[in-house]
Amino acid sequence: MVWFDALATGGVIQGNTVTNNTKDGIRCEYSHYCTISNNVLRNNDEKSGVCAFNSREITVTDSDHASVTGNAITSNCAGITLGGYQRNEYIVAVDNVVTDNSITYSGSAVISNRIGALDKTVPSLLFNPANNNYFDYNSYHFESTSLLNLKQLDVGRLRFFD
Repeated sequence: MVWFDALATGGVIQGNTVTNNTKDGIRCEYSHYCTISNNVLRNNDEKSGVCAFNSREITVTDSDHASVTGNAITSNCAGITLGGYQRNEYIVAVDNVVTDNSITYSGSAVISNRIGALDKTVPSLLFNPANNNYFDYNSYHFESTSLLNLKQLDVGRLRFFD
Protein backbone atom coordinates (compact mmCIF):
# COMPACT_ATOMS: atom_id res chain seq x y z
CA MET A 1 0.00 0.00 0.00
CA VAL A 2 1.15 3.52 -0.81
CA TRP A 3 -0.43 6.05 1.57
CA PHE A 4 -0.23 9.83 2.06
CA ASP A 5 -1.81 11.09 5.27
CA ALA A 6 -1.82 13.85 7.90
CA LEU A 7 -1.54 17.05 5.85
CA ALA A 8 0.89 15.78 3.22
CA THR A 9 1.21 18.34 0.41
CA GLY A 10 2.19 17.73 -3.21
CA GLY A 11 2.67 13.97 -3.05
CA VAL A 12 3.10 12.23 -6.41
CA ILE A 13 2.51 8.52 -7.00
CA GLN A 14 3.29 7.84 -10.63
CA GLY A 15 4.28 4.85 -12.74
CA ASN A 16 4.07 2.18 -10.04
CA THR A 17 2.64 -1.31 -9.95
CA VAL A 18 0.70 -2.03 -6.74
CA THR A 19 -0.67 -5.54 -6.24
CA ASN A 20 -2.20 -7.94 -3.73
CA ASN A 21 -2.61 -5.68 -0.67
CA THR A 22 -5.35 -6.58 1.79
CA LYS A 23 -6.56 -2.95 1.95
CA ASP A 24 -6.29 0.01 -0.45
CA GLY A 25 -3.61 -0.08 -3.10
CA ILE A 26 -3.06 3.71 -3.06
CA ARG A 27 -4.55 6.14 -0.53
CA CYS A 28 -4.43 9.94 -0.30
CA GLU A 29 -6.01 10.89 3.02
CA TYR A 30 -6.33 14.22 4.79
CA SER A 31 -3.88 15.82 2.35
CA HIS A 32 -3.44 18.50 -0.33
CA TYR A 33 -2.50 18.34 -4.03
CA CYS A 34 -1.94 14.58 -4.39
CA THR A 35 -1.23 13.33 -7.91
CA ILE A 36 -1.93 9.66 -8.60
CA SER A 37 -1.23 8.89 -12.26
CA ASN A 38 -0.24 6.17 -14.68
CA ASN A 39 -0.11 3.39 -12.09
CA VAL A 40 -1.10 -0.24 -12.54
CA LEU A 41 -3.14 -1.70 -9.67
CA ARG A 42 -4.26 -5.32 -9.39
CA ASN A 43 -6.25 -7.25 -6.83
CA ASN A 44 -5.82 -4.98 -3.84
CA ASP A 45 -8.69 -4.81 -1.34
CA GLU A 46 -8.75 -8.56 -0.79
CA LYS A 47 -8.27 -10.56 2.35
CA SER A 48 -8.17 -14.35 1.98
CA GLY A 49 -10.04 -14.10 -1.32
CA VAL A 50 -12.85 -11.95 0.14
CA CYS A 51 -13.35 -8.26 -0.68
CA ALA A 52 -12.41 -6.10 2.31
CA PHE A 53 -15.06 -3.69 3.58
CA ASN A 54 -14.70 -0.05 2.54
CA SER A 55 -11.30 -0.15 0.89
CA ARG A 56 -10.42 0.39 -2.74
CA GLU A 57 -7.70 0.13 -5.31
CA ILE A 58 -7.37 3.95 -5.11
CA THR A 59 -8.92 6.12 -2.37
CA VAL A 60 -8.85 9.91 -2.05
CA THR A 61 -10.56 10.95 1.18
CA ASP A 62 -10.75 14.18 3.14
CA SER A 63 -8.30 15.74 0.67
CA ASP A 64 -8.32 18.66 -1.74
CA HIS A 65 -6.88 19.43 -5.19
CA ALA A 66 -6.14 15.75 -5.91
CA SER A 67 -5.74 14.40 -9.44
CA VAL A 68 -6.27 10.71 -10.22
CA THR A 69 -5.68 10.07 -13.90
CA GLY A 70 -4.46 7.47 -16.39
CA ASN A 71 -4.42 4.54 -13.96
CA ALA A 72 -5.11 0.96 -15.08
CA ILE A 73 -6.95 -1.17 -12.53
CA THR A 74 -7.90 -4.83 -12.55
CA SER A 75 -9.88 -5.89 -9.49
CA ASN A 76 -12.32 -8.43 -8.15
CA CYS A 77 -13.58 -5.91 -5.61
CA ALA A 78 -13.38 -2.19 -6.20
CA GLY A 79 -11.94 0.66 -8.23
CA ILE A 80 -11.54 4.30 -7.25
CA THR A 81 -13.43 6.26 -4.63
CA LEU A 82 -13.54 9.86 -3.54
CA GLY A 83 -14.61 10.39 0.07
CA GLY A 84 -15.55 13.33 2.20
CA TYR A 85 -16.49 13.07 5.82
CA GLN A 86 -15.99 16.58 7.23
CA ARG A 87 -13.93 15.06 10.00
CA ASN A 88 -11.74 18.10 10.36
CA GLU A 89 -11.83 21.85 9.93
CA TYR A 90 -8.62 22.02 7.89
CA ILE A 91 -9.56 20.29 4.65
CA VAL A 92 -12.75 20.46 2.64
CA ALA A 93 -12.91 18.08 -0.33
CA VAL A 94 -12.69 20.54 -3.24
CA ASP A 95 -11.11 20.50 -6.71
CA ASN A 96 -10.60 16.72 -6.82
CA VAL A 97 -10.52 15.19 -10.30
CA VAL A 98 -10.78 11.48 -11.20
CA THR A 99 -10.52 11.15 -14.96
CA ASP A 100 -9.34 8.92 -17.81
CA ASN A 101 -8.78 5.80 -15.72
CA SER A 102 -9.52 2.25 -16.89
CA ILE A 103 -11.12 -0.13 -14.39
CA THR A 104 -11.62 -3.80 -15.25
CA TYR A 105 -13.65 -5.97 -12.90
CA SER A 106 -12.42 -9.53 -13.13
CA GLY A 107 -14.70 -11.09 -10.53
CA SER A 108 -17.94 -12.98 -11.04
CA ALA A 109 -19.93 -11.62 -8.06
CA VAL A 110 -21.90 -8.38 -7.85
CA ILE A 111 -19.55 -5.65 -6.60
CA SER A 112 -20.47 -4.80 -3.03
CA ASN A 113 -18.26 -1.73 -2.50
CA ARG A 114 -19.49 1.61 -3.83
CA ILE A 115 -18.04 2.80 -7.11
CA GLY A 116 -17.38 6.52 -7.21
CA ALA A 117 -18.09 8.74 -4.22
CA LEU A 118 -18.74 8.02 -0.59
CA ASP A 119 -19.89 11.08 1.31
CA LYS A 120 -21.19 10.90 4.86
CA THR A 121 -22.20 14.56 4.89
CA VAL A 122 -25.84 15.55 4.45
CA PRO A 123 -26.44 17.17 2.08
CA SER A 124 -23.56 15.86 0.01
CA LEU A 125 -20.72 18.33 -0.28
CA LEU A 126 -18.62 16.30 -2.69
CA PHE A 127 -20.69 17.06 -5.75
CA ASN A 128 -21.89 20.52 -4.87
CA PRO A 129 -20.96 22.38 -8.10
CA ALA A 130 -19.10 24.99 -6.06
CA ASN A 131 -16.69 22.31 -4.83
CA ASN A 132 -15.55 21.24 -8.33
CA ASN A 133 -15.09 17.53 -7.59
CA TYR A 134 -15.75 15.14 -10.44
CA PHE A 135 -15.35 11.75 -12.05
CA ASP A 136 -15.23 11.99 -15.82
CA TYR A 137 -14.25 9.88 -18.82
CA ASN A 138 -13.32 6.80 -16.82
CA SER A 139 -13.86 3.41 -18.48
CA TYR A 140 -15.45 0.53 -16.58
CA HIS A 141 -15.09 -2.98 -18.02
CA PHE A 142 -17.28 -5.82 -16.76
CA GLU A 143 -17.61 -9.40 -17.86
CA SER A 144 -21.34 -8.72 -17.58
CA THR A 145 -23.22 -5.54 -16.68
CA SER A 146 -25.34 -7.68 -14.33
CA LEU A 147 -22.36 -7.55 -11.94
CA LEU A 148 -22.84 -3.82 -11.42
CA ASN A 149 -25.28 -2.63 -8.79
CA LEU A 150 -26.25 0.78 -10.19
CA LYS A 151 -27.62 1.83 -6.80
CA GLN A 152 -24.01 1.80 -5.64
CA LEU A 153 -22.91 4.23 -8.34
CA ASP A 154 -22.16 7.95 -8.26
CA VAL A 155 -19.53 8.72 -10.86
CA GLY A 156 -20.50 11.36 -13.45
CA ARG A 157 -20.24 10.47 -17.14
CA LEU A 158 -19.74 6.75 -17.63
CA ARG A 159 -18.43 4.38 -20.25
CA PHE A 160 -19.19 0.70 -19.63
CA PHE A 161 -17.89 -2.22 -21.64
CA ASP A 162 -18.78 -5.88 -21.38
